[in-house]
Amino acid sequence: MTSNERIQADVQQAKDKVSDLKADADRKVAEAKVEIEVERAKAKVERQLDNEAAKDERAFRAASADAKGFVETERAKDAAEFSATNADLKAKHEKLQAQRAQLRNEISTKAGEARAKLQADLDRVSKQIADSEAAMDAYYARRDETGMI
Repeated sequence: MTSNERIQADVQQAKDKVSDLKADADRKVAEAKVEIEVERAKAKVERQLDNEAAKDERAFRAASADAKGFVETERAKDAAEFSATNADLKAKHEKLQAQRAQLRNEISTKAGEARAKLQADLDRVSKQIADSEAAMDAYYARRDETGMI
């Protein structure tokens, strides 16, 4: 092989090596571009997920506040209803007890038929008192079950 042929072979070999290096550099550049795009896409998805999580958190907090407000309103209504019922039951009970005391007093001063009528009235009022006490017991049991004090 002549020196000219050797030089041409060396030139060809150098050209092949440059071509290989250029192809390798192009491949690495393409890989780097893909990696950059992947990182950008990841960042975009992460921002979207963060935004969605923030929206969900705001919606949850709003719903939670609404639910708490509703529960507090219902609890206040129940407390007011229980309080009014309790006052009504106590007033009725006190009235019946006063009526019973009056009837007992009248029975002790009356005789015969009037006494029997008064005794029947006393029995009726005593039953109403028992019913009133049962209603109060039921009220307090219900109040205790629901936690309203």
